[in-house]
Amino acid sequence: MIEEAIAICHRWLDKWSDDNYHCPRKGLVSFQCNSILLGALTKELKRLKLLSPPPSVPFTGWSLSKLCSTLWMLRSPVWYEKEECLHATQHGCNFHVTLVPEIDALLTRTKGLALRDFKDCGDAAVEVLSGTAVTELRGTGFPHSFQYLA
Repeated sequence: MIEEAIAICHRWLDKWSDDNYHCPRKGLVSFQCNSILLGALTKELKRLKLLSPPPSVPFTGWSLSKLCSTLWMLRSPVWYEKEECLHATQHGCNFHVTLVPEIDALLTRTKGLALRDFKDCGDAAVEVLSGTAVTELRGTGFPHSFQYLA
């Protein structure tokens, strides 16, 4: 799931770098809209060390919760466009109407893992304390010692 959340960010980088990206607010190809969002997301992902190379398994220092919280808090650009005459209005595109809904959808699809969904494939001892499963692996190297039973 962490890898999927990072992939969502990288897909938005690809979308915004496409010359044919249509601004959802205007319904037209907008050089300004996708350039501003592309630049802002690139800077934010670089600051978080999620750009290049993206983190890989075991995602040291990251949990899905921490990553999603961090992505929700990305600094999103605000800019104004001149409409008719001298009237300027704030452009409505930002990370909260583009990237963040996809992160929310990912979390909605995410189900927790239960120990009962795994089959012991190695030398592992399981102790249940107060309804919480605690696993002690004896040199087998989680997750390789368990097989997920779908």
